[in-house]
Amino acid sequence: MIVLADEQQICVFWLSRDNRVRRLIDAFDGRFGKIVAGLIGEGQSEPDILQQFHDRSVSPRRTATIADLERGKDTGELHSDTEPDLLNDAIFGAIYYRFLLRSGPLTIRLGEELVEQVIRGHRSENALS
Repeated sequence: MIVLADEQQICVFWLSRDNRVRRLIDAFDGRFGKIVAGLIGEGQSEPDILQQFHDRSVSPRRTATIADLERGKDTGELHSDTEPDLLNDAIFGAIYYRFLLRSGPLTIRLGEELVEQVIRGHRSENALS
């Protein structure tokens, strides 16, 4: 767990039981995952399908995650020069990569470790491990 000097947890939304990373990995393991893979595949030749998937599913989650990371910057949990959109892409891009290309197991533990590795380099000096 990552703890701030004042005992608040950094990026609790990532590490909590109901976080976005965990929910996405869980969803990809079921019927939703098969539908998403099909939509992304179909979207390669039908751009409107991919755009609708992005607008309805990806964009709202991305916007919410980036807002959470911006709050982390504003509260001093993350370095002021952190780029929330790049952190989001580093985490979720790796998840989609594993999901679509089956380059390795896609597990909750992987999601937790991925978040820890990505966030680690962006913690401010106010945050303690």
